[in-house]
Amino acid sequence: MTFNFDQFRSIEQQFALFNTNTQDIYATVLLTVGYRGEARSIIEGVISPFFYQMSRSALKNKIEEICDELCQNSLLVEFEIQNGKYYHTPSLEHYLFALYYLSKNTDDQLFNCLKILRSTLPPYIESWGRSEYKLENGLRDFVLDENEQAYVFNQFINFDGVGSSYKMNLFFGYHQLVQLGYFDTQKYFNLEREIQQNFPFRLIKEIETGDVDLSLIDQLLPSLVLDKTLLQYIKDYIAVIQLDFDRSILKLSNDIEVDLSQHKAEAFFVSKKYSEALKLYSHKAGIKDLSKEKSKKSSKNWKICRIDEEATLGTLILKLHPEDIQLQRNRYRSTTAKKSSLNTKIAHILLDLQMIYRNNTAIDCEHDKYTLKTLAIELITDSSFKLHPFILANLTWLLVKIFGEEFNLKSIDFSSIPQEILRLSKYGYRWYASILAEAHEALKEGGYEDEYDLSYLIEDDYIKISDFLSISEEEEWEVVLKKINSLAEDFKKNKKQSSRGKAEARLLWVVSDHQLYVQPMEQTKLKSGKWSKPKKVSDRKLMTKQIKGMLDIDQDILSKAVKTYGRGYIDYDVLEVWKLLPGHPNVVLESDDNVSVIVEKRPMELHITDSEEHYKLFFDKEVNIDFPVKRETATRVIYYDVDKNIISWAANFPTDVIIPKSAKDQLKMVVSSLGHSINVHSHVEEIQEELPEVKADNSVHALLSPRGNNILLEIFMKPYKTHPPYVTPAKGKEVLVEEIDRERTRCKRNLKEEEKIISHFLYQRPQLESTHDGHFAWELRDREETLSALLELQNGDIQPVVEWPKGVRFKLLGNVTTSSVTMQIQNKKRDWFAIGGDVKINEEVVVSLTDLMKQFKNDPNSKYVEVKENEFIALTDQLRKQLQALTSVSVEDKLEFRVHKMASYGVLNALTKEALVRSDDSWKSLQSKIEASNGKVFPLPNTLQADLRDYQQDGFQWLSRLSSWGAGACLADDMGLGKTLQGLAIMLDKASNGPSIVIAPTSVTFNWISEIRKFAPTITPKLLSASTNRDKLIKEAKAYDIVICSYGLLQTNYKKLVEKEWNIVLLDEAQAIKNKTTKRSQIAKQLNGEMRIITTGTPIENNLAELWNLFEFINPGLLGNWESFNKNFILRITESGDEQHAMSAKKVLRRLIAPFILRRKKSEVLDELPPKTESVLSVNFSDDELTLFEAHRRTALEEIEGILKSKEQKDATLQVLAELTKLRQLCCHPQLIDHTWSVQGSKVKLLLETLHELKKGGHRALIFSQFVGFLQIIKSAIENEGFSYQYLDGSTPLKKREKGIDEFQKGLGDVFLISLKAGGTGLNLTAADYVIHMDPWWNPAVEDQATDRAYRIGQDRPVTVYRMITKDTIEEKMIALHADKRELADDLLSGTSKATKLNTQELLKLLQANETLLDV
Repeated sequence: MTFNFDQFRSIEQQFALFNTNTQDIYATVLLTVGYRGEARSIIEGVISPFFYQMSRSALKNKIEEICDELCQNSLLVEFEIQNGKYYHTPSLEHYLFALYYLSKNTDDQLFNCLKILRSTLPPYIESWGRSEYKLENGLRDFVLDENEQAYVFNQFINFDGVGSSYKMNLFFGYHQLVQLGYFDTQKYFNLEREIQQNFPFRLIKEIETGDVDLSLIDQLLPSLVLDKTLLQYIKDYIAVIQLDFDRSILKLSNDIEVDLSQHKAEAFFVSKKYSEALKLYSHKAGIKDLSKEKSKKSSKNWKICRIDEEATLGTLILKLHPEDIQLQRNRYRSTTAKKSSLNTKIAHILLDLQMIYRNNTAIDCEHDKYTLKTLAIELITDSSFKLHPFILANLTWLLVKIFGEEFNLKSIDFSSIPQEILRLSKYGYRWYASILAEAHEALKEGGYEDEYDLSYLIEDDYIKISDFLSISEEEEWEVVLKKINSLAEDFKKNKKQSSRGKAEARLLWVVSDHQLYVQPMEQTKLKSGKWSKPKKVSDRKLMTKQIKGMLDIDQDILSKAVKTYGRGYIDYDVLEVWKLLPGHPNVVLESDDNVSVIVEKRPMELHITDSEEHYKLFFDKEVNIDFPVKRETATRVIYYDVDKNIISWAANFPTDVIIPKSAKDQLKMVVSSLGHSINVHSHVEEIQEELPEVKADNSVHALLSPRGNNILLEIFMKPYKTHPPYVTPAKGKEVLVEEIDRERTRCKRNLKEEEKIISHFLYQRPQLESTHDGHFAWELRDREETLSALLELQNGDIQPVVEWPKGVRFKLLGNVTTSSVTMQIQNKKRDWFAIGGDVKINEEVVVSLTDLMKQFKNDPNSKYVEVKENEFIALTDQLRKQLQALTSVSVEDKLEFRVHKMASYGVLNALTKEALVRSDDSWKSLQSKIEASNGKVFPLPNTLQADLRDYQQDGFQWLSRLSSWGAGACLADDMGLGKTLQGLAIMLDKASNGPSIVIAPTSVTFNWISEIRKFAPTITPKLLSASTNRDKLIKEAKAYDIVICSYGLLQTNYKKLVEKEWNIVLLDEAQAIKNKTTKRSQIAKQLNGEMRIITTGTPIENNLAELWNLFEFINPGLLGNWESFNKNFILRITESGDEQHAMSAKKVLRRLIAPFILRRKKSEVLDELPPKTESVLSVNFSDDELTLFEAHRRTALEEIEGILKSKEQKDATLQVLAELTKLRQLCCHPQLIDHTWSVQGSKVKLLLETLHELKKGGHRALIFSQFVGFLQIIKSAIENEGFSYQYLDGSTPLKKREKGIDEFQKGLGDVFLISLKAGGTGLNLTAADYVIHMDPWWNPAVEDQATDRAYRIGQDRPVTVYRMITKDTIEEKMIALHADKRELADDLLSGTSKATKLNTQELLKLLQANETLLDV
């Protein structure tokens, strides 16, 4: 990929053969695809201005034809990715010619194409919507765009990502053309001085990696590098790479700020001055003394260099100081290397190969020999990963030299190597080409075959791989002895270190939870004094037995258990470990290394039993003589001592020995003789030896021990009471013989009595009994189950002995009820109460309520709370629910919890009714106000000129009650139930207290004026938008004034509005502030009022976050801050995955907001409203419409899926929504997307048919669409059909809106065209009895609000609602969503949990054909 001017001229001549229009199109295509390539769909979008008159399908065919022509003329190359057609230019010259052509030729069409191209393929690395940055785009806008040239060029020249390898050659080609007068000669030189100064250093980095065509540099350098010293330096460095030492004379200048050590070191290395090179490479790596630093594990001075420099440094150390090579290994394992970008995998592999080649052994290597072979082949043949030429040459040469005779080279694809050699040679990298050609020659000598003979490129007079990689003269055994000697020195150091101070490490023996397997593991002591997590001991350490913190017994165990067999293979005998583990202090459980496991040694016993005719002699059948280890409990393991006498017995008597009863006397003599060498346990009285006896203890023992992440509960009996063994109740041997206090002692069990005891024990514990499977073992899955089991164990008259293994213990202190709580409530801040107090657990233990709440918050669904480490209390269900509610609404400070005063009405009140409460006057005063207001009837203001319905009077009483104790209110009645009148009634009642303000959508501000004049004539309404001096109007507002302000003016006049003290602040259609991040919302919350009221028919349109923001306005702090609300409610309700968890959080939230939100539905309070019928009118696309829709859908889907697969693109939600909007517009009318479309759309045709029918029947209709462009199309169509109409969208002036509404109500107009956003709320249009929604909106609540412009109080005719939905499109899928969205407004009342948002993947389903939408 280098630049050739002759080829450029050839392309120029070829282009001259085409006409001007063809040249324009071809050049635009070449500029679009570039050398990296682009999809055909991108080409189609960019050059579409040339063919604006064509249909979509015709355009697609035309693009295919153009691309084929370009390919036939060798101006374009086609390729495929995942069955998609892509194209790229054959060379850089083709792209540069297109760039030159378009820099000289610009007309309107080309300008439009370039505009589309820049927006589709922007020149910035961080550009949204593109998966990758392309170099061509950066150079394109540097040349063609006058804006941000310095920024664009800086990004271009510093880019190091995918496709950056031809960057300099692309730039050099452009710059050469600048020199020849093809491009503006001042573009580059007009750049900032800093960019020009940085360019040479960037160029040096590109030269280092072998990606620059050095043949171009001589002629271009003088014009690019202005500093003469730096210019000479670059030339000298190039001379080193080209092996031209006479020219460079190794005199790289010391006068400039570049990495001299690297380039000079490389020069010395290439010229075989190894010692000088090593000094410089070591200096750069931060190594001061090789011999002193080789044993260090890390150093703050160490620096990690580039991978090729590290490889050269390792090569030099191995050549000159092989005894110090461990230093490199330590550096690669250090934290410094981990923090750097060094590919330590490659570094280790190359070092391993060099050491194996040199020493003929894998001692001290990171990988074994044959793993290395696989890894090296993968690196060499991986086309997606570019190796530095020095690394590639070394790996290839070493692979052949070490393994060439052992495997068939012909089976491996090395085809990329000769191509790389030829490229390097062409670019002028003689040394890189030489050593890589040497590696290629080694491949051919090893049996690899290809068509290339590149031996002529090997520079015999200069350094070769065989010069710096050589085989050691030492024999393999000498290397091994040196290693042993080195280990001996390490052992001495370890011994000295282990004798200092307290043990900082230890060897653990870790017992598997479920198997009789034990393994050694290391553990070190941390700075905190605790032990680290155990880690596996390496085979090497097991072989050498050099493990920190080992005991003498550990040395013995490893000596007997670990066997080695040449070349590092080991065998591990677990039985030998068990033999020596009894009494060991460091045996622990695998699942919890804090839990000790007791290993006990017991003698193997010969049992004698009798039957009617004979005696039987046998060893315990539950013990395997070949592996005599048995788990008695989870944390107690028994090793039965099987000595040579028992082994001899087993060999002679593989089955039970049967002796007839007639030989009793002889048997007694034999038993007496055996007793000296084998323990005999006779169950036959007349043959028993004389032993002391103890009475069996029948106490029940409950053992709890860890098992993985669970707790294992086991029920046993312990006949010897204080000594093992543990036996299963009512099972096993009736007679036991054990050594107690060094004396063999007999114990006789009563199995029938044990059966009665254990049956009664389980009967009193129903949960254990119901899950008892006969094994007397229960696996408790978590702490909750464990504590529940402990609680149940305390039941009944048979109390078990609860035993825990060493290191684990839970203690249940008892049950706590609400009556155990003493609360302290004090007023600390405005609107907030501080909560404190004590909880009495028992006579000895009292904990603070604050501590209890803090612990409870960790797991609010648990009935158990940890009050001290591993000490718990059990909460009654009632107290747990009360604490759950209290902690959900409280704010935690350092020393206390704070609760908003308004929470006292719901959440806090429930707890204080039963707990003992100590409070100050402010709490008592608030309670008195609440109680007084609940029993009071507030009279309606006598100047209110309206007869309120019963439910409206209830609303007034509710608002008055909240006002009396200083609370805000959310009036959330259905649309059309008179929220305005109820709000007006409370403002009239409080009018003497000062001025009030109503914030409302622009479309309903006049409605407020007329309602006030009609129903409250004693109040003066003041419309802010009509005032010429708004500041004065606000300042002079007084009692009996209501200022009416739009949400738009709220933002422009906010300073005066927030400074004013208002009586009542009322936000109408308050969903306008649902988004907490908007400026409108933030300003609204700054308004000062004695009472705040919001009215909205949809308090929750989409999610619970909206509810929080509305309540943050009316009662700030009631729902906590945003973080706590998100944690306590949103995440628990929508994302916990636990239905019970979500339900409890929802109940708390419902109880918290219930006093402050009033919501009535029309069906509940209005009997006189006429019926409402809703139906869907299906629209069928024409063939052309369907083709256009499908083409857009498929293109959009392809684009979005590409973005989602990209690692760089984090979130594609906005782009998905943008594509969905286009598809929705196509469903309405193709002309909204394709402006050349001239045929009437199917949806408009159906609308016109419907309107003709309605007009014949004497009906009038409201027509809603969210797309103003669609309304304009409809307006034109109904004008042509002779329908009269009124029109309203966001741009309609206020006075014109009012006039249109009045005229429609008076009968002027067959239809009223309304944009959903501008007229969907606040209007009274009962003159219409049909409502037609032309396109669905995401949230049906918004459509319902629009419908209620006609279906409201005052409507006396049945109302019909039509939704026009295009079949088999996204519109049908949106309708499917409506069923779930309708539940959102009632979410807290109905107990559902679907207040969620669609994520990107769910939105993507809307683009896909025949997809089930959401499983909701």
